[in-house]
Amino acid sequence: MVMPLLEGLDGVRKMSKSYGNYVGVSEEPQQMFGKLMSISDELMDRYYQLLLGEARDSSGHPMDAKKSLAEKITSRYHGPEAGPVARADWDTRFSKKDLAAAELPEISIAGLPSELTVLSLTAHAFQAAFQLEKSNGELKKQFITTGSVQLNGEKLTDPNAAISPQAGDVLKLSKKHAVRIV
Repeated sequence: MVMPLLEGLDGVRKMSKSYGNYVGVSEEPQQMFGKLMSISDELMDRYYQLLLGEARDSSGHPMDAKKSLAEKITSRYHGPEAGPVARADWDTRFSKKDLAAAELPEISIAGLPSELTVLSLTAHAFQAAFQLEKSNGELKKQFITTGSVQLNGEKLTDPNAAISPQAGDVLKLSKKHAVRIV
């Protein structure tokens, strides 16, 4: 039996965990939905055909078609309610850019020094919420000085600035990572 290979998220090589261009069937619904939203418009028809066994309705907007694809695939692996929930979360976080209303990982600042800096809070957030260890240089260069790190929508560009976050504040670390402080 011969089957076509599905291109990965990069749109070039076959989907493979080794290449890091895959969507895992056991990933969290929001993560699965987000990865599927990153595919190119050119790949959408192929994903529709190979993953859903149907043709894409070409009369609609490509973004709506991509959201529909991601919702259907997420529902297939996580149940019928998971797809619409992941889509609503995506719309809240990325289309409406309303992080205050989005479901975010929570981090506690209890037990941290009372005098936090932007750098120390950013490092703590990446580690506590996403289990990502980032060097201070990487945090400064790729996130803080570029304006990616924001507290309640206010950019924090000085890594050594003192900061006093409160419970309920939203700390945006990058386009894909944000946390709520408890």
